[in-house]
Amino acid sequence: MSEADIRERIAVILAAADSAAVVHQYQRFSSDLKTFIDLFKDGDNKIHGWVITRRAVAKRELTSQIQRVYVFSIRGYYGMKDSAATEQDFQAMLDTIADAFDNDYTLGGTCETTTPEWGPMSGLAGLQVDDVDLRIFGGVLCHFAECRLGVQVDPE
Repeated sequence: MSEADIRERIAVILAAADSAAVVHQYQRFSSDLKTFIDLFKDGDNKIHGWVITRRAVAKRELTSQIQRVYVFSIRGYYGMKDSAATEQDFQAMLDTIADAFDNDYTLGGTCETTTPEWGPMSGLAGLQVDDVDLRIFGGVLCHFAECRLGVQVDPE
């Protein structure tokens, strides 16, 4: 399968696991701040979104076939509200999303596995949550998560 098919499947899994979120299959940007923030607003008009982008590709040759491992970066933004304990919601959301990827390790058959046996994420299983923090996002304080997903593709 192609990188686009894999990215689309990642988006489907994210959208199913976090159904209120806006999911983008590429880096979004606008020079207009309001337009940019609106790209990440959910149905309740709060910032709640995910961005998927491919961060790296490793290749190796296996008996005249090329095998690839893609590393996807998945970043999440969620509006922070202390009185509503939104950090607990965001942390639970991250666990739900990680479980969704654990339950679909071939991403619907678009890849061999999300537990690469070689390459930059060798031996790591499923979604890796690398950073959870607070960030200013378009002038709004938000919960932020930086995640990685290693995807080993069938040899071509």
